[in-house]
Amino acid sequence: MTPGAIYDELDRRAAQVADQVIQWRQHRHGQPELSNRESNTAAFVADQLRALNLDEVRTGIAGHGIVAVPRGRRGSDRTIALRADIDALPVLDRCRLRPPDRPADTEMIYGTM
Repeated sequence: MTPGAIYDELDRRAAQVADQVIQWRQHRHGQPELSNRESNTAAFVADQLRALNLDEVRTGIAGHGIVAVPRGRRGSDRTIALRADIDALPVLDRCRLRPPDRPADTEMIYGTM
């Protein structure tokens, strides 16, 4: 398969799940949880991982951590690891744009440091 064909296939598959990923993002942004309090977020993520029919999904790792294991082909020595933070940050909403049912000092800020 040529690199162009691989990219085309990735684009096609990403387009197939884009709406679902947007819904997940909107859901999680609407219900932020601070560090060490992300019980609902962890349950949500674990449920989504289980729906993927991975070989193993372990929860409760060091609190609310999750480990999902896709085994892949037997006999392969290849490994892939992905990591993501699932906690919100304490952020003061000075613009008052937050929905009234959401905590005033909690925000999901993905991809920032």
